[in-house]
Amino acid sequence: MTAVILGGGVSGLASAYYLVRNSSPFKRIILLEASDRLGGWIQTSRLDNGAIFEHGPRSLRPAGKGGKNTLSLATELGLSNDIIAVTRNHPSTKNRYIYMNKKLNRLAIGGGFKNTFYPQPPFSQSVFSMVIKELRAPVPDNDIEDESIHSFFSRRIGQEVADYLLDPVFRGIFAGDISKLSVKSCLPMDVLKIEKEYKSLMRGVIRRKEKDDDNEVYAMNDIMRATKERWSTWSFQKGMSQLSERLEDVIIRRGNVEIRKSTPCRGLEFDGDKVKVITDTESITADHVVSSIFSQDLSKLLGSPQEELSNLLNQITAVSCIVVNVEYKDYMSNIEGFGHLLPSSEDPCVLGVIYDSSTFKQHDAEKYVSSRYTMMLGGAWYDKLVDRLGDLKESTIQDYACKVLSEQLDIKTEPSNVVVTIQKNCIPQYFVGHSKLVESIDKCVSDNGLPLSLVGSSYKGVSVNDCINNAKLTLKQFDHGIKKVESPDAENIEKNSNV
Repeated sequence: MTAVILGGGVSGLASAYYLVRNSSPFKRIILLEASDRLGGWIQTSRLDNGAIFEHGPRSLRPAGKGGKNTLSLATELGLSNDIIAVTRNHPSTKNRYIYMNKKLNRLAIGGGFKNTFYPQPPFSQSVFSMVIKELRAPVPDNDIEDESIHSFFSRRIGQEVADYLLDPVFRGIFAGDISKLSVKSCLPMDVLKIEKEYKSLMRGVIRRKEKDDDNEVYAMNDIMRATKERWSTWSFQKGMSQLSERLEDVIIRRGNVEIRKSTPCRGLEFDGDKVKVITDTESITADHVVSSIFSQDLSKLLGSPQEELSNLLNQITAVSCIVVNVEYKDYMSNIEGFGHLLPSSEDPCVLGVIYDSSTFKQHDAEKYVSSRYTMMLGGAWYDKLVDRLGDLKESTIQDYACKVLSEQLDIKTEPSNVVVTIQKNCIPQYFVGHSKLVESIDKCVSDNGLPLSLVGSSYKGVSVNDCINNAKLTLKQFDHGIKKVESPDAENIEKNSNV
C-alpha cells in the first residue's frame, strides 16, 4: 500500500514519523514538499557569529497533552541533551508587558497585596474587582454555540480586559482580531460549556476536574524533567529547526519514505478507494493521502466531484505576517522579560516584540555581548501595514522595524544584524463557527468515502504542539502495533523511552 503526504512542515513530518514508527500498512510513503526545504513555518537561521534567529515558532510549552506529546517525541528522537528550558521563576516567565499609551506596562503575574487589590496599569480596575465581576456576571438564558473572544470576555469580565489584555494576547498567538476569532476554537478549554455548567468561568476552572482519558503511551524522561524543574517554555540548542531536521533524518533512515522537495502537488483525483496524486512529472496512485497543507491550497487541488469539500475548505482563511529579527552588538538591555504585545488600539500594524536574548541567552552571538529581538508585524492588519510602508522592500521594512524598536525600548545604538521574513498565509484564523465548519469538512470526507486525512494548523490548533499531536491522533487509525524508533541515537532512545 502507498500513502502520500502533502506538505513537509512539522505536521507532514510528524505524520510520516508516526506512520513509520508504528506498524502501519503502508509499505511506501511519499512526502511531497513544494519548496526546497522542510519544516514549514519552523525556520531557523544560524548566523556565522553563532547567533540564532527564529523566523517562525521560537519555543514550545510543556503543558497539556500536546506539550506532553512533543516532549515525548523529543525523547524518542534522542534530542534530550539538546533541550534548553526556561523555568517558571525565570524573568522571561514572570515579566510580560503590554505596550500602551507609549510605554511598557508590566502585567501583574503572581501574587502580592498590591497586585490583587489595587489597579495596575493599563487597567483601571484591580484583579480583585475583575474576579468579583466575573463571579457575578449573568449567564445568557439561551444556549450559545459559539461567540467571539471579545464578546465573551467583555460580558464576563469587562471590555477593558478584552481590549487591553485578550486583544494583545491573541494578536500574539493568532495575529488576529478577537472580535472575529472564536472563543470555542481558539481557547484550550470549552469556556462556554464551563460557563453554562458552573455559572462562572473562574468557579468552573477551580471546581472542574478534567477526566483523565489520556491513554497514550509516552516516553517519560523529558516529561518528568519538565515537571520536576517546572519548565515554562523550551527549545533546542540549535534552534527550533533542530526538531524538523531530526524528524527528517529519522524518517529517511527508516528506508520506506521518499521525501521529494521542490515537488508541489498539482491535483488530486479520487476514484473509489484510490487517489491519483498529480505532480509536474508524474501521476502517483495512492491508497491514502494525508494533507498537511493550508486548507485553501488543498481546495485548489480538488476536482469538480469534490466541489462541496472544496467550498468548505476554502472558507478557512489565514493571515500573513512579517517577522523582523534584529541583533544589537555590544548592547545589553536592562529590561528582562519575554516581550511585549500591543493592543490593536495602540498600533494595529505592530503585533509585538519578543526579547529573545532574555529568554534564550544561549542563542546569542558567541564572541561578543549582544541583544536579540523579534518584531511581529501585520497579521489581520497586513494590508494596513502595506499601506503604511508604501512598499515591501526589505530596506523599507528594516528601517520601519528598527525605528519602532528604538522608540518602544529606547534603544540608541544601530543594529548589527537585521533579517526580514515575509510569511504569507502563515496563521489560519478560527472565526466564530470554526468548529462547526471543521465538523462539516470531516463529515464530507467521511460521507464520500475519501481516502483522505486532514492534519495541520488549518483545523484543530495552530501551535507546534497542536500540529504534532493532532497528526498522531489522526493517524492512529493506521496503528498496527508500535515498533522501536530507529534514529541516529537509537541506543540512547531504547534506554530512555517507554515506547
